[in-house]
Amino acid sequence: MDIRSLMASVAFSIALASSASAQTVVSGTQFTVQVTVNAGCKIDSGPSGTINFGSTSGVAAAPSDVTSSFAVTCTNTTPYKYYFASSNDVTSSVNRQMKNGSSSVGYKILQGTTEMPNVATSDIGATGSGVSQTYPLTFRVTNWTPTAPGVYTDTVTLSVEF
Repeated sequence: MDIRSLMASVAFSIALASSASAQTVVSGTQFTVQVTVNAGCKIDSGPSGTINFGSTSGVAAAPSDVTSSFAVTCTNTTPYKYYFASSNDVTSSVNRQMKNGSSSVGYKILQGTTEMPNVATSDIGATGSGVSQTYPLTFRVTNWTPTAPGVYTDTVTLSVEF
């Protein structure tokens, strides 16, 4: 190979290499990445099964309190209220009633010393933190008087409003 052929070969190689590395950048379209987080709540756990005061004679002392809890998760900064709706009548003299026919046994649902409301107009609630918040409950028989033998029940629904 003579010098001219060698030089032509080197020149061609340099031109080829420089054309491969000399790329043109074209600006693309800008776009936005987005997510919308809506306020939300869920009941993680609640009193389940049966809150059972046990068995007692109608002339014995009122049954002992029963404790339980419930847990709620709401999105961070979301205010919420909670309440416990009873299926049986709620009267002014007995907050809630477990019934057996026309007979009844009164009871309350407490959080600390605060009576849990039966309606959605409650002011009892909190502000969501994005993590589960647990609330202890106490179930207490009230207005205990001798009553007819039988099983007394009420169906309660825990609701969270946000």
